[in-house]
Amino acid sequence: GGGGNGGGDGGEPPRQNTVKQVPMVMVTDGSVWPGLGYGLEDSGGTTIARTGGTASDSASVAGQSMSGASCNEDDRRPRPLPIVLMPVLSRPVVAPFSQEACGCNLDLSEGGYVVSRRCGCRDSVAIGSAPLDRQARGLYFEVELRQTVDGWLGGLGIGVTHTPPGRIGRLPDKAWRIPETFIVGYSGSLYLNGSETKVEWQPDTLKAGQRVGLLVTGDGRETLAVFVDGREALRVDGARLHEAGLRDAPLYPVVDVFNASQSLLLLARAVAPGP
Repeated sequence: GGGGNGGGDGGEPPRQNTVKQVPMVMVTDGSVWPGLGYGLEDSGGTTIARTGGTASDSASVAGQSMSGASCNEDDRRPRPLPIVLMPVLSRPVVAPFSQEACGCNLDLSEGGYVVSRRCGCRDSVAIGSAPLDRQARGLYFEVELRQTVDGWLGGLGIGVTHTPPGRIGRLPDKAWRIPETFIVGYSGSLYLNGSETKVEWQPDTLKAGQRVGLLVTGDGRETLAVFVDGREALRVDGARLHEAGLRDAPLYPVVDVFNASQSLLLLARAVAPGP
């Protein structure tokens, strides 16, 4: 009965834990989505870390984790997830409009869900106070028009922005001027991070009581779609949004209460229409 080499009771000696690099992919709806970087997997098959870049990035993370090197605050902060990897909430709640990012020509209700334009047509921008949560079809919010003005050309602008309300010193007169904003409406215009394209959808024909929703899909393609009373009115390919700067970062709802739109209600519990 030799003393063995560390097994104690004659069993096998403990295995040395090793770390290897494995490519990260995500499978959804029968499709494989690569390009999610590399992960670190221990000898038991458990993923212990994920990086967003190359294999060398993972090796760097492995070196830090094995050596116990300290990380700075940016390293500890969780990286934003692409929409397709965000947790799906069964009953998401859209936060009210931000008081600090509300145009000087708007009146904001006490609860923060109703905005009304006083006069003119400018300085009527409102941004959500929190990023949109993921629901079954992706990121979605919806507004109901409370009051409209007949005879005005152009109407509601509706979209999303990466720019948090707390980082805007003074709101521009139009929502499409906000950096990293993707918005559609007005007089039949789509603005992708400030670049304009004409579209067929004309929101100046909307009437009080109608609902307008905006979806960024969670299927990995991140298509932008506009719905009017539950029916799709416009679709923009996600590749165009990515070319204009859409990235893996929180998205806030944004509206421009322009011209024919006078007052609207942000619906807290709206669910995207089915495909």
